[in-house]
Parts: sequence; structure tokens; C-alpha cells
Amino acid sequence: MDGTQSTARIFDVEVTHYPEDGVWVGICDDLPFATEGDSYEALVNRAWLVAPEMAVENKVAPADGFDLRFIHRSAAIAAE
Repeated sequence: MDGTQSTARIFDVEVTHYPEDGVWVGICDDLPFATEGDSYEALVNRAWLVAPEMAVENKVAPADGFDLRFIHRSAAIAAE
């Protein structure tokens, strides 16, 4: 390792956008938590508020010893 790579545990947050409801939802099964925001940025900020407490409470990582990886998948919707 060259010293620039993190050795912190990585937790995946699955992100889904529900445009009809105007909400972004993030779910992390491993910490675990689910949260939402009215924009992608708001969701990311909210996840970083919730995640440290959940990591410690569930004894999966220290509050400052992990990374979150946000995974947003979207599907093409056929035009009518």
C-alpha cells in the first residue's frame, strides 16, 4: 500500500430515487439503517449523520473507522 488508500471498512448504501414522490432513499443493510432526503446531496448528508451512531450501536465499526459507498442504480423507462 502506498499510504493513500484507506483500510477502513466500506459499507454500501443502496440509493433509489422516487421522482414521483420527490424523495431519495438510502438503505444500508450492514450497519443497518435507512434514511431519505429531498435531493441526492441531502440523502448523503443524512446518511453521514446516521451511520456513525449505527456503526457504534451495532458494534460493527468505530464511529470514525469506516467509509460509505453510495450505489445508485437507475433503469431506463420506455417512452410511451
